[in-house]
Amino acid sequence: MDIAPIYELQNRLRSAAIAGVNLLQEDFRLKRAAEAVKPLEGASPVFAKLNQQMTLLLSADCTNPMAVLLDTLVLADAVICTLGTVDAVGEIQPLETDTMADVVIVNAPCSKVKSLIEALTTSGSGNYAFVRDMYKSSPEIFKDYRVRHALVHALGASYAELAEMVKEWLMEEGASVLPLLKKDFDPKGKKEMQRRLEVINAIAGGKENDFYLKMLADAEKDIRLELIKLLGEEPSNKDILLDMVNTEKGRNKQTVLNILAGMHDDRINAIFEKMAKKKPEDVCEYLITSTTEGASKIIVQICMELLPAILEMQEGQERTDDEKLKIKRFCRSVEALIGKSGDDVVKCYKMLLENKEKLDVLAGDEIKYFVVESQFEEVKEKKKRHTWEETIGRHLAISLVVGSGQQIAVLAMEQYENHGGKRKNDNFLTAAALAKMYEGDDCTVWYEEQIQTKTEHKDAEGRRDAIRAALQYIRWDERKHGYMMYGYVHGYRGAAYCRSAMYGYRNAYDALHEDSNKRFRRILDIPNAGSIIQWMMKYRWDELIYYWTDRDNEAECAKMGEWFYNRFFDMDQVPSPNARHMMLRYLDYLNGYKWTKCKGLAEVFAMRGQPFVDSYQIQSFFEKLPGSREDAKAEMDVFIKLAEENKIKGISENGVNYYKYLREQIFSE
Repeated sequence: MDIAPIYELQNRLRSAAIAGVNLLQEDFRLKRAAEAVKPLEGASPVFAKLNQQMTLLLSADCTNPMAVLLDTLVLADAVICTLGTVDAVGEIQPLETDTMADVVIVNAPCSKVKSLIEALTTSGSGNYAFVRDMYKSSPEIFKDYRVRHALVHALGASYAELAEMVKEWLMEEGASVLPLLKKDFDPKGKKEMQRRLEVINAIAGGKENDFYLKMLADAEKDIRLELIKLLGEEPSNKDILLDMVNTEKGRNKQTVLNILAGMHDDRINAIFEKMAKKKPEDVCEYLITSTTEGASKIIVQICMELLPAILEMQEGQERTDDEKLKIKRFCRSVEALIGKSGDDVVKCYKMLLENKEKLDVLAGDEIKYFVVESQFEEVKEKKKRHTWEETIGRHLAISLVVGSGQQIAVLAMEQYENHGGKRKNDNFLTAAALAKMYEGDDCTVWYEEQIQTKTEHKDAEGRRDAIRAALQYIRWDERKHGYMMYGYVHGYRGAAYCRSAMYGYRNAYDALHEDSNKRFRRILDIPNAGSIIQWMMKYRWDELIYYWTDRDNEAECAKMGEWFYNRFFDMDQVPSPNARHMMLRYLDYLNGYKWTKCKGLAEVFAMRGQPFVDSYQIQSFFEKLPGSREDAKAEMDVFIKLAEENKIKGISENGVNYYKYLREQIFSE
């Protein structure tokens, strides 16, 4: 149907309204437009009505032409409104949405979405804080497909802290965000593309291997290095990596060798055996966390070939350059025994221990020991040199973390019991505690016995810390829905350090990417985890208790939530400088357990600890309070009332006014 006559009639009616009704009978253009509309009369009742109006308007008998003209013009406008169309130049393009997402459009104010997208896609002061606060107050908006596009764009933000924060959020999105990350990926790009790869790997790992290989063809510099690392997620890339040993150089080649070090293949063993003839210290660096049979054979061979030459050296004499090099290589091989297993490895350890006194004198300054760190309490590397026996004890413990098997566990227990139990050797207690856990029985009875046993080396607190060090490597993993053994061994100029998963890495997935970092994580079956947690509660190892809790178990979370809620009211037992810091930690734990009660916490927070000097600490406390916002606001009212009564140290009258203002800001929505 041709609707052009309707538009022409509308124009002529508007012209008639301007010219005046006295000229209607002489307006031939209007009459011609009316004739053109008549064929449409049968198409719709509304067109018939429009023709009736035009007939009346142009009739000489029309008694009120002004009113009829206005009615006709309004009717013509209404018809055209219903027939209206929108035209655009160019081809129609499909709407780019995330087809894998559960939510496409979020029912959120346009002003919020628009402001959030601008903060994510433009540079400017305040964007980081705005995005962070929006994520806290309205996390549902970040599910909107428009915001998701902006989040991916923000991975290239000039403000690195914003880009890193967004990267952490995207890692939680799951597979639905992968198409956006892969779209327009530039293998020659810079930091933004590297962050994209980190997110893709965290979400999909080796499942995106085809994408990694496709991008690798044109990749350059840091992006190429990152893609090479990701090839290690898929064992089928072994042949490709073997070819890259001969084609890559510098850091890229080192990364390829690091990946191959963890794979089983005679061709790989041949590469490292050849390398060991010239630079055994480099081989030890590559194989330091490898658990393959070939790696065990190579490292033991290096160690045992060097041991006789070391023992032949004379004590108290200045070393020649050749002797210094042999000592260095020998110590690197001992460090690389981590994670190795088999009869030859056990035999090697025993020989080292049989000669521990002499080795302590000859090579004690060169051998490195391990530092175990947790998120809040750190065992710092001390200047005091550890004995050879202490170092081997730590090596056995880390070997059990990496997963060296039953033989190392037996050796650790044997060394701790000191061949028949004549006396306990505390240098092997951490390793023995891990070995005991593998036996499957309730190990807490044994743990308690060791703490209460008197020994000549350590007091009860020292033995308790040794057992605690063993438990720090284990935590409940929400992604894997099971207990995991976590950590990484960091090789640096031959030194080896092992840090536990509790060193502040989100979900225990550390984001370290230096060539020498070698991560490890493996699933554990701990049927007696509940009894271990119950035992840890006796010593109030709060951090361990939280990380060990099965957060898939609602009943267990409710139980532990109550434990930490009650711990809040035991702050009189905590040294004043640490009290409020611990309270903020407890809030994190309570929120992790989805605890919903906060009554009474504000008063404890206000009355315990040193005078307040950090207003951000107070703001953080009330933003983290569990439960409803109404309950949290009531708690802040309690805090302000105590401040008004001058019962809180360090808060002046101006401070009270500020916290009243802060209350309105926090609980405005």
